[in-house]
Amino acid sequence: MLQLNILRTQKEFVLERLRVKNFKTPESVELILKIDEQRRKIQTENEELLAKINVASKEIGKLIAAGDTENAENHESRCRSL
Repeated sequence: MLQLNILRTQKEFVLERLRVKNFKTPESVELILKIDEQRRKIQTENEELLAKINVASKEIGKLIAAGDTENAENHESRCRSL
């Protein structure tokens, strides 16, 4: 089984080796790389959102500790919209 990293870094070599093995659909390699790129983009966006939520959660915790529950609730409602 091929690893995605090898497909990304050595695409031409992989295609050449697949031709030797009489692989019938080399365009599927392009499709795999395209889907992997989409997956990595979505994963990055997800990690960025999680980081924003973590920052907001820490701020909410500080506000609650300081006794400012009204602002904490406002922050919490904005956090839910993320």
